[in-house]
Amino acid sequence: MLGLIHHFIHHLSLLSLPIANAWRYHYVFPKSLATCRGIYDTWREAKTASESKHPLRKTTDIVTFRAPKGVRIHPLRERDYPILVHMQRLLRPDTKILNLGGSLAKEYCSYRELIQIPDGVEWRICEVPEVVAEGQKMLEQGDYPGLSFTTEIDGEADLFLSCGALQYLEPTLPELLQTLDRLPSDVFISRVPMQSRVDRYYTVQNIGSKAVPYRIENEDRFIAEMGELGYRLVDGWRDTRKLIVPYHSHGTVEGYLGFYFARSGS
Repeated sequence: MLGLIHHFIHHLSLLSLPIANAWRYHYVFPKSLATCRGIYDTWREAKTASESKHPLRKTTDIVTFRAPKGVRIHPLRERDYPILVHMQRLLRPDTKILNLGGSLAKEYCSYRELIQIPDGVEWRICEVPEVVAEGQKMLEQGDYPGLSFTTEIDGEADLFLSCGALQYLEPTLPELLQTLDRLPSDVFISRVPMQSRVDRYYTVQNIGSKAVPYRIENEDRFIAEMGELGYRLVDGWRDTRKLIVPYHSHGTVEGYLGFYFARSGS
């Protein structure tokens, strides 16, 4: 009898992964925010698939908003503090910051509560047009020293900052940095999904309003490509968020990573 029980448990365990994959792929993804499915070699392939092969059963319009003055809607988390530790010693009155995907001043407002940001620092947030429009209204109604909004990744920056946005863009980080007039001396990124078992790949994520391409980096390749631009890795950290892509267990993301890179000699 005991042998039959062990035999049943063994076969159940063999079935559990296929069942879980099917459940996540066919049931969870179409109606659940921030879930992923599909494996693609390029961003373009993922983009095409997101528009034709991955319909959502439930959509939620994500409305851009800001809270009343004095109300914090973006509290800092443990993953934010490594950036603060390094950033506070780098800032000078003439520092130019390019904050890619900074929402409605998420990092700008949160960081100012904990570190001294000198007068004269220029903090430029690059966002989608809808967010930039709301950002302009915010600037007209409040006092935000040095803050501006743009839809363009261009110009000069001494410090590049991006938290949770890189994976949604077609260009890689090195490609983005090379569009600037000069390479920033310091680069901070956070909340980027990475793994080290397979090469970089693309999947499709449900963001509520639609399905979009989503890049999963290979950690070693990512660091090596930054090194080719003359950057050295100063610090790295990870949070505990996990991402499972159905039918691609080797590419499971065990944690979202953050890095601080500095240009050699800077």
